[in-house]
Amino acid sequence: MRLCSCLAGLLVLSQVEAWGAVAQSPAGASREQEAAAHYGQGLEHFKAGDMPQALAEFLVAYDLVPRFEALINIAVAHRKLGHYAAAYNAFQRYLSEGGDQVPPERKQQIAEELGELDRFVAHVTLAVEGGPAEIELDGKEIGESPMPTLHLDPGRHEFRARRHECGPALEALVLAAGQVVTVALKPYDPKAGLPPPFVRLNLSTVPPGADLVVDQKKVGRAPWSGELKRGEHVVSAELEGYLPHVVRLDLQGVERTVEMELERMRWYHHWYVWTVAAVLVAGGATTAAVLVARPH
Repeated sequence: MRLCSCLAGLLVLSQVEAWGAVAQSPAGASREQEAAAHYGQGLEHFKAGDMPQALAEFLVAYDLVPRFEALINIAVAHRKLGHYAAAYNAFQRYLSEGGDQVPPERKQQIAEELGELDRFVAHVTLAVEGGPAEIELDGKEIGESPMPTLHLDPGRHEFRARRHECGPALEALVLAAGQVVTVALKPYDPKAGLPPPFVRLNLSTVPPGADLVVDQKKVGRAPWSGELKRGEHVVSAELEGYLPHVVRLDLQGVERTVEMELERMRWYHHWYVWTVAAVLVAGGATTAAVLVARPH
C-alpha cells in the first residue's frame, strides 16, 4: 500500500515543534522532559527507518504525557509497519482528541489515509441486548457497552459481553479485510429457564504440557479450562516427541472434562526414515535394471 509521504513529513515536523515546547514547560518539567526525550529518540529511529523502535519510543512518550499530537506519529509508525487496524485507530484518536486543534488540511490528509486503510481493516459493531455490559475482545476487557465501532485486523476474534448476575455472551468470528459486520451479543439470564449458551471445557493431556489449539486458535498449554459456545468444536494437542492428537467435541450440558492421551512418536513416524527407504528402493531398482541390461 502507498504511504502518503506528504503526510509523514508534515506530521513529524509538527511533532518536533510540539514536543520542543513541552520540554521547556516549567510545570511538571521532569515527567514532560522524559516524555520529550523518548519522543526525540523515537524521531531518530524513525528517520533511520527503525520503525519498531520508533513506535516503542512514541508509545512511551504518549504514556508519560498523553498529548494528542503524539498519536499522529504513533499512527504513521503503525502504518509503515503494516499494523493497519492499530494505525486506523490511532488516526481516529488523533482526530477525536485533537478536535478543533487539528487544522482542516491535516484532517483532509488523515481522511485520505483512513480511506486507504478502510479496505484492509474489519469493522465490527457490537449489538448487546439489554443494559450496559462489560465487553471483552480476545480475552481482554476493552470497555462497556454501548461501544463505538471496532476496527480490527482480519482473522479470528472473540467477543464477550458480561453483565452482573447474567452469564456471558460469546461470539467468535473469522473476519475478512474490509468486512463490515454487526455482532449480536445476548448475556444469558439464568432466570429465563433456558440452558446456558456456554459449556466449561476442562482439557488435560497425558503427558501434560501439550500446546492446545481450539477451533484454530492457540489457547495455551494443558491443563486448560475455558468457556466455549454450546455445540461442536475441534481441539488439537501437540507436544514434542509425540504425534499430534485431534478430537472433535460436541459440547452440551454445563461442563465437560476431556483427557487426551498422546502417542509417543516412533522411529517409523519420522519422515527421514521413509525418505531413506525410498532412496534404497529406487537404488535397488536401478541396480536391477543395470543387471538386466548387461549383455551376457
